[in-house]
Amino acid sequence: MADKSPLDEPIYRDSRGEIRRHNINDTKFNILTSKAGSIRSGDYHPSIQFDIILKGEVKITLRKEDKDIEIVKKDNEFISIPENTPHLFEFTKDTVMIEWWDKPFEAKFYEPYREKVLNNIKRKILVTGAAGLLGSNVVFEGLNQNYEMYGCYLNNKVKIPNANLIKLDLSKETAIKEIEKINPDCIIHCAGLVNLDSLEQNPLEAESHIVKATKNVAIASKKTNSQLIYISTDALFDGKKGNYTEEDTPNPINVYGKAKLKAEEEIK
Repeated sequence: MADKSPLDEPIYRDSRGEIRRHNINDTKFNILTSKAGSIRSGDYHPSIQFDIILKGEVKITLRKEDKDIEIVKKDNEFISIPENTPHLFEFTKDTVMIEWWDKPFEAKFYEPYREKVLNNIKRKILVTGAAGLLGSNVVFEGLNQNYEMYGCYLNNKVKIPNANLIKLDLSKETAIKEIEKINPDCIIHCAGLVNLDSLEQNPLEAESHIVKATKNVAIASKKTNSQLIYISTDALFDGKKGNYTEEDTPNPINVYGKAKLKAEEEIK
């Protein structure tokens, strides 16, 4: 799993909540919203860290003199964490807190604590074409594997329990911003028109909803530093040989195959 640092962007979201980074008059601080049951930190740094619990409750574990020291902080309580002290935040209630440091932020992980943090984070996966047979089954399988699943659809509204589903036209450039808001770790691109006869009569539809849509997904993937899985098709080939491999030269013979090949070029 890619390690996305919350200090690399103004707003960072994952299954635990979000971190908003602020800078006022050269004073940098974070506002963290954390769900009950989530875990953060697992690091230490050569600066003093200050935290105010605005609302909620958190159990804080500090590593001092080879011992774990646990304290609990609630609404409107303050804590300062000494420099070079490994610490772990375990949120027992939905919590909002502010954190800042007396020096520029620099951190190293304390592996015993950090392992707990990483095990607490669900990998976030976005499936395009979630209303289709393939896409919906990918969403179901992701939920079964305990991933945080998001899906988008174009026309046919779909309901999948415990999945986050949104209506999204991937052919529009506004889709890039919407995917950025989700900030997935992985995008599985299943969307695409598959009515071959209709596409032969309407090649511009293929250009829009296959080629342009894939280009926008690829741009969003790069902006969010997410893994992109693109679902290809045997329609890239003319069918004369059979048993094709990825090394074979494509030779599509219909509008759909040509659009899928052009879309593949957009993600290389």
